This record gives sequence, structure tokens and C-alpha cells, in this order.
Amino acid sequence: MHFQCRLPFLDCKVIKLSMASPQKESGYTAIANEILEALARVRLNSDCWKLLMVIFRKTYGFNKKRDKISLSQFALATQLTKSVVCRGLNRLKNMNIIIRIANDECTIYEFNKDFDTWKPLAKLLTLAKQQTIVSSLANASLAKQRHTKYNTTKDTITKDILTKVSRAKAQPREDINTLLDKLTRLLGALDESKQKQRWYAKLFIDSKTPEILALAGNTTPTKDQIINATLRIFQLAMQDSFHQKNCRNMRYVYNKSVSIITSQKTNKPKVATIPNE
Repeated sequence: MHFQCRLPFLDCKVIKLSMASPQKESGYTAIANEILEALARVRLNSDCWKLLMVIFRKTYGFNKKRDKISLSQFALATQLTKSVVCRGLNRLKNMNIIIRIANDECTIYEFNKDFDTWKPLAKLLTLAKQQTIVSSLANASLAKQRHTKYNTTKDTITKDILTKVSRAKAQPREDINTLLDKLTRLLGALDESKQKQRWYAKLFIDSKTPEILALAGNTTPTKDQIINATLRIFQLAMQDSFHQKNCRNMRYVYNKSVSIITSQKTNKPKVATIPNE
């Protein structure tokens, strides 16, 4: 259908407006009302509805009961990908709404108008709230709850700090105290604070000095051997012209310990032989 209108302010140019105007005389698809009413009661997604309309058009639209339809035809008619088309057709087949006959040459589709044999999709189940039976054993004390941002308060933080401090005081590291006492007698006052002195003394005893002794061949040193070897590292730093200005700095000696104790000629640690006190 075409409309013509003249607009004087457009130099009397003719504008034609057109719209879709389908007519039954141009062709139609006859579907029984009972089928439409049955389909209205079935739960289908939009992809399945599109595929079903294509089957109606290719069969009932040409007064045929069944027709050969390729995946490409489905995809072109519905603007769906072939993978989506396959999933939708499988769903319609599993619901017994369509009948699919496949052979080596082609695949034939037919609408199953016997709606009593259709298999609707299962409804979503709403699970009842599970009841929990608590036995007498469940009343036992639970494990201590970890602190989170929701249950952590200033009081709990202070309590944890005091607990850690009390535990540290209850279990002092005598080896750390021994090493620091001997280092003070050897070097005098150390540069770091008391806290940093204890920290680096712990690192020497627990990791650095055992690794150096392992390179020297002693893989299972005793605590006394570790302390004496650590003192030996500081003694070598005092005797070296390059490192002696920083020998009272435990952090410096810790970071430079490998270069301090390694002999340039043999490239072996000098703490292999631990001096006896």
C-alpha cells in the first residue's frame, strides 16, 4: 500500500510511504484451533517457538504433512546459529512436539498434532527447608571462631596482642639472648633497636647461619655451633677493611654475610672451622 503526500515547503516533491500489508490471498498457513490452544499451554523458550514456526511454514504452509528442512534453512529463517538450532530441535523432539526422520540423504521434520502425547518440561522444584536433627553430641563446645572484620573489636585485638606477648615471655629464646650478649661483648653497642636486634638474631640462628654451615659441609649443626659461626661472621666483618665500618649493623652483616665469609681464592666459606671458646 502506498501513500502520496505533497509538502509545499519541500518544492512540491512527492514522498511515498510504504508499510507491510500481508494479505491472506497471498498465502496462509491453516492450523487447527485445538493445536493453537494446546501450544498456548506448553512452556517453550523463544528459540523453540521460532523453529516451530519454520516447521509450520514449510509443512502446513504448503499443505504438506512433513518436509525436508536443512539446518541452513532453519538458521536463515530464524537468524539463529546452527548450534542453537540443533539444541532447540532436540528439545522439541524430546518433548515429542515434532517428529524427526533422518537418513543419509536428508532430514525430514513433521509436527506431531497428537498433543496428548507431548511431554512438557519438568516444572522447577521448590525444595522444602531441610530439617536438621541435633544430637546430644552436637552440644559440645565448638572450635574457637576466627576473628573477622565483623567480629573484631579493639578489645579482641588488644587481648590477642597481650596473649602473644605473654606467650613470648613465657617461652624466651635463650639462644637469641646468648647470641646478642656475645655480640655486644664483641662489638660493643649495636646500631639497631632492641626489637630489630632480636629479629636479625633470630634470622641468623634459624636460617642464614645454618645455610652457610651447610655449604661448608655441616648440615646438622648444634645451637652452640650456630651461635659460634654467627660470631665468626661478625669477626670476619671486623677484620675486613671494606665491611668493618658497618660491622655493628646487623642488617648490613646479614645481607652481606655471603661476601664477608667467602674466600676470594677458594670461593669457600671461612666458617667451616668454628673457633672454640
